[in-house]
Amino acid sequence: DSNAVQQMSLDQLLQLYNGVLPRTEPKAASTLSENFRVVTDFLHLQGAVLHINSPSVDDLVVTDPHWLLDAVTLIIRDPKLHPKPEDDVIPTLPFNRLFQQGILSLDVAQTLL
Repeated sequence: DSNAVQQMSLDQLLQLYNGVLPRTEPKAASTLSENFRVVTDFLHLQGAVLHINSPSVDDLVVTDPHWLLDAVTLIIRDPKLHPKPEDDVIPTLPFNRLFQQGILSLDVAQTLL
């Protein structure tokens, strides 16, 4: 489904978490935060979401891991074996840098994705 949410921030996931689980009694913020992290880690281990616990991408939660795999394979591929129509509109130098040297420019990423 093209309208599906494929990624969200950790704060958006927390809002979803807070809206889904019923509250029978008030809990301390630290307990909620610990429970949320446990649930997020569980969903990650089950493959339902992708959350990399790293400071540079900690705020990103991919809710459709297959979408991410599809996006990565648009970039990491052999263009001779798996050509894409977008390949023809990428200037030669950036295209060669990507597929010969593994250097991805922002322009090429935006064109392919």
